[in-house]
Amino acid sequence: MVDLHCHAIYDVDDGSKNIDQTIRMIKNAEEIGYDAICFTPHYMEDGYRTSKVVLEQKLNRIRDLVKLEGIRVDLYLGEEIFIFPDLAENIDDVLTLNNTKYVLFELPLLESLNYVDDVVYKLQSLGFVPILAHPERYYRTVTDFKYIEDLAKKGVLLQININSLIGRYGKQAKLLATKMLKKDMCAIVATDAHSSTGYISAKESLEILEKIVGEDKAYELTSTNPRKILNNEEVNPWSYRKLEKKNNNHESIFKKVFFISKLIKK
Repeated sequence: MVDLHCHAIYDVDDGSKNIDQTIRMIKNAEEIGYDAICFTPHYMEDGYRTSKVVLEQKLNRIRDLVKLEGIRVDLYLGEEIFIFPDLAENIDDVLTLNNTKYVLFELPLLESLNYVDDVVYKLQSLGFVPILAHPERYYRTVTDFKYIEDLAKKGVLLQININSLIGRYGKQAKLLATKMLKKDMCAIVATDAHSSTGYISAKESLEILEKIVGEDKAYELTSTNPRKILNNEEVNPWSYRKLEKKNNNHESIFKKVFFISKLIKK
């Protein structure tokens, strides 16, 4: 599996506090089946901001230690960007996921913003693909499901937190995450782990994910799609998947009609 969103890079935000904790987190991730992790430290205009040079230095140090420890987990770098009005204009100042076209961003948990659509449009106009982190956690999305549907229809990929499925962020987040999964709205499931607990809890959460969407879909959400993103390959948005499903249904109906007509002729 590939964890596309976590805060395991040390001493840069509210995640891992030191290199030892980082190594423990990576070991915990490997134990439950992850073979690749993309570190996504917070980027906030008025908060957490770490230079690309420092992040790259830390990444290289972690890679060296992981190799010495014999841990078989590939490590990548990106950022979870707290949305701001001029994000698209300042895209060179932030890190996309593994330097691809995919941009992981988050919203305020409680506040509703009037410029989200504008930022999404500008990013897409520049050729980037926005990924909304943990949409199940925001007050706006919990109270207005159409809002998240509209974003998904506009091509925003949705990444839910795996531990939402065990109630880590409350009942409403759990219900919304489950609803989005059942509607096939999600493209990625990640941990958003800030400590080893995030990975230890994820073992149970992954089992629940399989029960909700089935083994094949769970693999797509935790491995296939995240790996495509790291490789800068296409991941179909919800609007495309809905159209594909609709066309498949029409094709199935046509085949049934054709089969029945042949029976009648006989």
